[in-house]
Amino acid sequence: MSSEEVLSDSSNDSIIKNCISDDETESEHENDRYTYCNNSNQIWSNPIGNQPNLKSFSNISDINISNTKVSECKSPIDFYSLFLNEELIQMIVNQTNLYANQMIEKNQSEQLSKWIPTNTYEIKKFFGLNIWMGLVNFPSIKLYWTKNVLFAQSFSSTVMSRDRFEILLRMLHFADNEQISDPNDLLYKLQTLIDMLNKNFKEYYNPSETLCIDETIIPFRGRVVHNQYIKLLKLCSTSGYTNSLQVYAGKSINTEETTTTNVVMSLCQNITNLGHTLRTNKKYTSITLAEKLLSVDTHLIGTLRVNRRGIPKEILLKKLQQGEIIAKENKNGITILKWKNKRNILVLSTKHSVEMVTVTGRRPIKPKIIADYNTSKKSYIDLSDHLTSSFRPLRDGQKWYKKLAFELLFNTSVINAWIIHNSVMNNPISIKEFRQKLVTQLTAYLNGIDTSSPKKQFTIRRHHEIQRRNGNAQQIRRRCKKCYEENVKKFGREFAKNHTKRVTTFCGNCTNNPYYCLPCFNTVHRNMLI
Repeated sequence: MSSEEVLSDSSNDSIIKNCISDDETESEHENDRYTYCNNSNQIWSNPIGNQPNLKSFSNISDINISNTKVSECKSPIDFYSLFLNEELIQMIVNQTNLYANQMIEKNQSEQLSKWIPTNTYEIKKFFGLNIWMGLVNFPSIKLYWTKNVLFAQSFSSTVMSRDRFEILLRMLHFADNEQISDPNDLLYKLQTLIDMLNKNFKEYYNPSETLCIDETIIPFRGRVVHNQYIKLLKLCSTSGYTNSLQVYAGKSINTEETTTTNVVMSLCQNITNLGHTLRTNKKYTSITLAEKLLSVDTHLIGTLRVNRRGIPKEILLKKLQQGEIIAKENKNGITILKWKNKRNILVLSTKHSVEMVTVTGRRPIKPKIIADYNTSKKSYIDLSDHLTSSFRPLRDGQKWYKKLAFELLFNTSVINAWIIHNSVMNNPISIKEFRQKLVTQLTAYLNGIDTSSPKKQFTIRRHHEIQRRNGNAQQIRRRCKKCYEENVKKFGREFAKNHTKRVTTFCGNCTNNPYYCLPCFNTVHRNMLI
């Protein structure tokens, strides 16, 4: 892949170009705070390799092997439970039951009247079905339970009924609506879930030396409260593991909090002063960000927009021939370099000067900044997005916060669990196989029915069974009990005696073995309590 292909914007750029304030917008709010970013206050000179000598990265990246919970994991469900632990599952159960009760109090309907409180056991089965639906994609939920031979699937009906799945989907909740303290907080429904997941993500994995910040656009056809898309901002390690995340919630009243610089610094608050290197694309890269990261012993490498504040005019105005470069360096060791390949590529780095390296490809010699940037391009967010894009369960018509919750629970958490699984276990497996095993374990009756489950919900109901009497039909036939009773009510006993159909089928579970025709048995007798 060439550098121009790697460094080009994604097709989503046009969708999200107004998502977060870039430094053009920041200039309206930061003139007083970041005056050193102005051209008149920056001294740029020819590069001399005066990059800052920051603290060396010495941490052990990869799995946190000191955590005993990781060493105890043996199967996919164990690794998944590192993130969706019992505390988080119980929170979802409590909030789902609370929301259902609130809905029942407000309005009565036939569907709500059938609500039975859920529990951790059932929620895990519900989650398993959702992950399975990412493996087996149908256009609508109803098709997973249809008997049409074109779509027929037997698995879903063995886990739970369609009615139960749909009411759980409707009632699924993560926060108490009646405890909203700030009506302007668009993420109040998910903040507890996000905080708990972020805590668990950080607990079991040590970030790699080089990290990346970028966004993931979650497909959504409805209308989000703040816009018509959902954007997830991730801090990812080289393996594709998501170390922390934030959700873009639109431009808030406090625009200072939604500038690109502050978004990045917020995501990086747990990795500062450790010698990490951060890779960003041109939506986030700026001189302002580089200065802030240097102050906390963190390097920055990234592509740069030509309209960022503080870029030397010589770089912007210089016309280059193919293969040529121009670069400037300031007193803090920040290098801004422009290289002409098929087009001009503008980059910033706090750990590179103007070194050139030999690489394979159409341009065998290129700046080391760009070569290092390209090396990590296929990791980080690109890898994370690739692993999740093929397994998103269809949820058209769902509210935006549930769509986002599904992305966190059934994609981001699953990918993180798979990465740890393959690092710990001797037999690495594909993400598809990991999901298949996870579905099986989440939906299976592990050691029978959980004793903590609501009795009403998991009572195994026995059904009456119809049997056929052996022998000569003319001698053993009797009147259908239900048909006889109905005829007596409508026409009297004499009519019922002479006109009620006679059958050879009866209920073998009842002591008096009443006779029923098949329609009457199925409608009025089969599901009666035994």
